[in-house]
Amino acid sequence: MPDGLDDIPVPQLEFVFESVSPLTGRNWTGTYPKGLRGWSEGEFGVGTFEGPAIRGRIWSGGDWPYRTDAFTEFDSRSFLETDDGYFIYLQNRGKLFATKELRAKLAAEIPVDPSEYYFRATPVFDAPPDSPYAWMSRTMFVAVASRRYDMSVQQRIFRIL
Repeated sequence: MPDGLDDIPVPQLEFVFESVSPLTGRNWTGTYPKGLRGWSEGEFGVGTFEGPAIRGRIWSGGDWPYRTDAFTEFDSRSFLETDDGYFIYLQNRGKLFATKELRAKLAAEIPVDPSEYYFRATPVFDAPPDSPYAWMSRTMFVAVASRRYDMSVQQRIFRIL
């Protein structure tokens, strides 16, 4: 290895919280060079999140996906309201890859094992600097997600140490 690279640590992950958010209908605008584009508006105050040191509800904002038959890339925005009264802005960008057959099952609300598809995200948080969550604004995160039988999305958020 080049000098110094052997000293770079391998990233470790620390669980922060799990969230569950309902999906709402998509509004598709048409086909573009990258695929079908659209948006959805979230339901307000209906999602939840909980972890060892943080919990509350999700105030959904919206989602701007584009998709092909097997691939969706999304960019969602929302606010988290913690149980102790702080609002944390969340931008969550990610990718979902599932075969056309699996997508049909998901759309029909048929349970599909999450190991059968790829659903990952890179959440970015903007927390008030005077809050106990200020560290979230200066930390990188990754998320693994699944579509649940009731058409909601479940995510597990991890801090990259």
